[in-house]
Amino acid sequence: MLQCAFPDAADIRAAFHLCLVTTGWNPATFLSLNVNEPFLEAHPKDESRYLLTGFKERSKSHQVTEGLFKCQRSAGVILQTLMRRTEPLRAQLRAEHRSLQGEFEELQAAGAPQAALDKKRKAIIDLEQGLRSPWLFVTPEQGITWLAGGTFQRLGTQGYLDQLIAGINAKRAPHDQVPKLTATDFRDAFAAFAYQQSGGMVLYVMRVLGHKRLSSTQRYLDNTLLNDESARIFRTF
Repeated sequence: MLQCAFPDAADIRAAFHLCLVTTGWNPATFLSLNVNEPFLEAHPKDESRYLLTGFKERSKSHQVTEGLFKCQRSAGVILQTLMRRTEPLRAQLRAEHRSLQGEFEELQAAGAPQAALDKKRKAIIDLEQGLRSPWLFVTPEQGITWLAGGTFQRLGTQGYLDQLIAGINAKRAPHDQVPKLTATDFRDAFAAFAYQQSGGMVLYVMRVLGHKRLSSTQRYLDNTLLNDESARIFRTF
């Protein structure tokens, strides 16, 4: 019943990778989104559009992308839908968090050993991470859980994209196979798409990648996009 009502492991990874595909953001930027902060807002000049803001830890800068509310496959709409669908799961986590907090305070008052306090504190911190995450889902083994760190790349014992591409290739001719892709290739492919769509405008690529300096974008283009490997990734994308 839970898996019918809420996203499961495959659903949440499909949603996560769709967001990567349509924005060119790094996986870490999406994983750091906090539902307690207003990262998704209506565009101030056009109510049919939204602004999606994430924080890029490596460069200590904000990334902003925009999209249409009517586009069901855009990152903002995917996140909006996920948060609405998983609110009952978040309510359950809030109840568990209150219970753990109460247990911790009781242990503390009773003078419990430090090891017991640390174990309870770790469980509280883990739950707080889940409460912040828009990537909640349900599994039969773990119950309510969420994407974190490298878990977005795996589904069971295999890589999520490896399984997805293997399923596509099973239906394609041997001479028409889709080559291996990783989640980080999506950023390169999105940058290549932006470069081609803008007619080679470096400033546009700088904006969509969230770079602070034009020189960073130029190096990125020279090292990553303007080569045969980039063309292969772009065609696959």
